[in-house]
Amino acid sequence: MPVYKDNNKKCSWFVSCYYTDYQGYRKQKLKRGFKTKRDAQAWERDFLDNLSSEPTMLFKNLVKLYLDDCSSRLKVRTYETMNIVLRTHILPYFGNMQLNKITSANIRDWQNNFKYNATTNKELSTSYKNYVYVTLSTVFNFACKYHNLSVNPCSKVSKLKNTNIKKMQFYTLDQYRLFRACIPDIKYKTVFDILFYCGLRIGELLALTFKDIDLENKTIDINKTLSMLHKKEIVTSPKTLSSIRVVALPDFLIDELKEYMTHCYDKDDNTRIFTMSLATIRIYTNRYSEAANLPHIRIHDFRHSHVALLVELGENPLLIANRLGHSDIKMTLNTYAHLYPNKQRELAGKLDNL
Repeated sequence: MPVYKDNNKKCSWFVSCYYTDYQGYRKQKLKRGFKTKRDAQAWERDFLDNLSSEPTMLFKNLVKLYLDDCSSRLKVRTYETMNIVLRTHILPYFGNMQLNKITSANIRDWQNNFKYNATTNKELSTSYKNYVYVTLSTVFNFACKYHNLSVNPCSKVSKLKNTNIKKMQFYTLDQYRLFRACIPDIKYKTVFDILFYCGLRIGELLALTFKDIDLENKTIDINKTLSMLHKKEIVTSPKTLSSIRVVALPDFLIDELKEYMTHCYDKDDNTRIFTMSLATIRIYTNRYSEAANLPHIRIHDFRHSHVALLVELGENPLLIANRLGHSDIKMTLNTYAHLYPNKQRELAGKLDNL
């Protein structure tokens, strides 16, 4: 065992060992400060077990390797969300299980008993449970690819069937006009008009700076997004590469932006245009919808409302996908196919008239 007495320090041991990481590189590890030889040997065994390419490691050690690998690949918010999911919903069940001993039956048992939020004791939605399941399956795929696990035990277990699918909420153009009539100031008129007529995600809207608005060419350049992490605002690249896009603006929205900008002071190219918080916009969304006697919708539902408007205008799905920043037109069709039944009837009518 590569454990040695440290001659420079009294009653101290250190570990010096070579190992091969999951990418196949040979590296050396040095760790000092152990009081006894047994402590040093125990640390070494645990360290080598964590890095073992054999699928006999504990699941919690695999998760450590997986998170280390993801830390430089994922956005900070995505990494933190995944970390919370693993720590809260997955590790309590699988953490001390040997990787190659986890079976599909274990996955099914975990899935059947995974019902409540451990903190709030509220029942979790089926869609959230499936999100956690996908996270678990992704970790096992990592083990299959880099740590010789022969089969992903999730492969034989399907997602939970969602029998309580909520109907998509959105405002029609007439409803939005009622909503907008209740907004007294130019700032929030501009905020909600951009959400409704451009279909931006809320993080994309809040991250906009003055240099992102091209008044001459009548466009908005979407190149970043704002999110909250540990109660702090962070600005990162957009959700996906395809989310980086240029959105054309109607003339009336250009005029509105010009008017709003006359009320903005101490601004430069990198100043955010809208400095309110997501919580503030949510409060005003509820306030104006109540004043207009309309059903309450989420902020993201203004994006759905934009799509519904484009479908009603007869725009094709490819253009809608590009405007939304979807990476695949299938995503657009799968999400919004239910908005097209009337268009199918119109198409049949046109064929009758040929």
